Amino acid sequence: MLLQEKLVQLGYDIKVDGRYGPKTTEAVTAYQKANGLKVDGIAGDITMASIAARLKATGPATGSAVAADPPGLATPIAGGLGAISIAEAGKQLTDQADALRGYAEFSSVIGYAAGVLMAIGVGIIAVGIVRTYIVPALRPAKAPVPE
Repeated sequence: MLLQEKLVQLGYDIKVDGRYGPKTTEAVTAYQKANGLKVDGIAGDITMASIAARLKATGPATGSAVAADPPGLATPIAGGLGAISIAEAGKQLTDQADALRGYAEFSSVIGYAAGVLMAIGVGIIAVGIVRTYIVPALRPAKAPVPE
C-alpha cells in the first residue's frame, strides 16, 4: 500500500489496495522507464530509493492530473540511479532497515507469547492424558458388592 500511495503522489492513476497487480506493475514499469532505471516492474531497493528521492525533491502531486509518463529525475547515470546519489540511496536503505528492526522486535514478542501458549496447551493435554489413562490404571474402579 505504501508503494501504491507513493505512486499516486507522483501522479500515477492506480488504486491503493495493497495488491501488487497489473496496474501497480505498469506504474512501476512506467516510473522506471521515465527515470532511467532498470525496467523490470519490480519495486526493489533502487526503485524505492528513487521514488523516495523524487517525492522528497518534488513533493506530492496536486490536483487530479494523471501523468502517464512523468518526467525523469535527470539524465541516467551508469548505475541506473538517475540523479539520486549513492549516499541518498544508502540513507533510504538504512531507514528501511531501522523500520524492519522494529518489526523484528515485535515479532520476537509474538514468538515468546506463542511459546507460552504452546506450553499451556501441552500442559492441558498432559493433565488430560493422566486423568484418562494413568489414574484409572493406578486406581481401578471397585465393582459394586451385591447385597
